[in-house]
Amino acid sequence: MISTDAHSQTATHVLNLPEILRPGYTGQIDQPESVNAECTDPQVHQNDQFSDGVEMEYTDVGPTEDRSDLGVSGSNGNKGTMQDVINIFKPVCSNKGEVLEVKGGEEGDVKDEEEGDAPNDSGWFPLGPLISVLMAGYLHKILSRAQYLKVCTLMELCGTKIRKWTAIWLVPIFFYKHLDKMYAKCVKPQHEGSPHQPGFKLKIPPNLQYNSSRLRSIDCEQFELNYFEICLWGDKPISSVCKKLWVGEKGNYSAIDLPNEWRKKSDGRIIRHVPIALYCDDTSGNQSKKWNKHISYYFTLAGLPPRVSNQQYNCHFLSTSNTAGPLELADQIVDELNDITKDGYFAYDCELQQEVLVSTVVLCFLGDSPMHAEVTNTPLPGAALNPCRICHLGVEKRSDKSGEDYIYQFLGMDSLGNRDVVDYRKWSETVERSHKLWETALKYSKDAYIEESKSLGVQDVLNKAFVDILKSRKKKSELAKIMALDKHQNHKLFNPFLRLL
Repeated sequence: MISTDAHSQTATHVLNLPEILRPGYTGQIDQPESVNAECTDPQVHQNDQFSDGVEMEYTDVGPTEDRSDLGVSGSNGNKGTMQDVINIFKPVCSNKGEVLEVKGGEEGDVKDEEEGDAPNDSGWFPLGPLISVLMAGYLHKILSRAQYLKVCTLMELCGTKIRKWTAIWLVPIFFYKHLDKMYAKCVKPQHEGSPHQPGFKLKIPPNLQYNSSRLRSIDCEQFELNYFEICLWGDKPISSVCKKLWVGEKGNYSAIDLPNEWRKKSDGRIIRHVPIALYCDDTSGNQSKKWNKHISYYFTLAGLPPRVSNQQYNCHFLSTSNTAGPLELADQIVDELNDITKDGYFAYDCELQQEVLVSTVVLCFLGDSPMHAEVTNTPLPGAALNPCRICHLGVEKRSDKSGEDYIYQFLGMDSLGNRDVVDYRKWSETVERSHKLWETALKYSKDAYIEESKSLGVQDVLNKAFVDILKSRKKKSELAKIMALDKHQNHKLFNPFLRLL
């Protein structure tokens, strides 16, 4: 710290100076004629405690002197400015042969080693970053974050940079744009252990929704450092001790590798996420749609407003066939969509005028009821015992559909009219049951396959075609092909949408 008050002419503070200071330094700062009791010249030393191993150089900065130069000038007590006070102490090179710019010399002059051994810079020179351990620990108890930032700013004016331990580590979950500004909804990670210990972990809660109270909106311009730039003590990057982000709670955690693999794939490019709405229907040139029927796939961009999403130039054609069914056509489409979802592809963004990495996902599937039933592996709702594609609404026999229990279950209420708990379907459960039906077909009869299909509320149209061939006595020549397919490419026997990411 330095002060703008003039010191006493008595050199009592000289006793506190270390002996390793250069010869002549004591006499230089104790000249009585250089200090005027009536003068408020701030270019004098303060009675401060100096740490061992610190070497300072007194610089008398005149009002017209270049403040970037070093050395002792011949100022005659001219009044200086506040910036002159800040520039009183200049760090002296402690390494032999270091190149400095010295007043009166030319750039590149080498400052000779002073008499005696130069002090070793141990990280505290002058008042280096390690002093923030003391300041942050003590000031945290008496200062707010805003006040501490002011202290850091004032210290930086004096040439001392203090690490700002008020920074917060955040993990962005969602990004959104508001009033032409980019914001991020972030969660503050919890840490387990110390960064210097092997078991150090960063943990965040799972399944965070967009409106979760655990998320806080941050202006992206306030982000200071990314994962690669955050450092711990000793300038050790956090990426060297924390290579995974743990998601979960109550002891059930799953790991996410850091950095995100999409960061590696993009290689500095902006990532564009483009969800689509997939559409499939049968079309024909005839009014009855009985003859020359074609199955066609299209998609539209899910982010478009409804008034333009169905316009012709926004409907993109994928494939069509008058012989293959919807699930047969979907096999190649699903494979390509999965590749784009996992790896993405590069494209040119005309708005940003640069190359971007594009990823996509099927946000929804559009079609009529029979098409939805075929895609979701559910029966047609009309005469089915399990007519709902969302929940496990069902009965054991058709006559039970007129019963009171079925009506209450259909409305999602109990007998008192209160809202009841709905047992929703899970996609993972549908996939598991579809594979279970195939195992039943291999072990038991076709009738057992049909009965279990009704009981589970699952019907795979593509797999049922293979079961019909498997149980048919007239197509034994194709049986070997089906069994080979089951052994080597088992996923080809089922609805391709079961493997859609």
